[in-house]
Amino acid sequence: MRRMGLHSRSRLSIPPAQTETAPGDLPDSIQELLGRPAAHRAREYKYRFAQTVVFGLPVVGLWVWGPVLDPMGYARWASILEALLTGWILYVNAGMAIEGLMLRRVTGDLVVSGVVAGMYGWGIVWMIVGMVGAHGEGMIWFLICAVALAVWTGVRWGIMRVG
Repeated sequence: MRRMGLHSRSRLSIPPAQTETAPGDLPDSIQELLGRPAAHRAREYKYRFAQTVVFGLPVVGLWVWGPVLDPMGYARWASILEALLTGWILYVNAGMAIEGLMLRRVTGDLVVSGVVAGMYGWGIVWMIVGMVGAHGEGMIWFLICAVALAVWTGVRWGIMRVG
């Protein structure tokens, strides 16, 4: 019996499910990723910092000049724009959290990413509260996220570049 190129005698070999692996037993590709040179890491932080600043400046601008542009309803449309921009900033910097999770230990990058993601979630909640009529202040959380990640990636880039 032949189906899709398989003979009746061929057997599929399914590897046994792996249990928990020790940090030293990570696949070679992950070990290679985690062991990349400092120059490569510095370049990553440089790109993260640059994108955080580029997408964070409009967040700061909306926070500062939003009320001037639309005194009556700026909080609704500005909070949506800030949420989108800050969401992109979190996406760009997600590699810091993923690397900390792959290392299976708490790193500064993992802590900062986790705290900022929590603040972003809190900002989303307050943005929704503001949309339904109550006075929500989600915008301040998006501003804090953008500034915190810009400062963190800038400092990390400076440390990696010098070191």
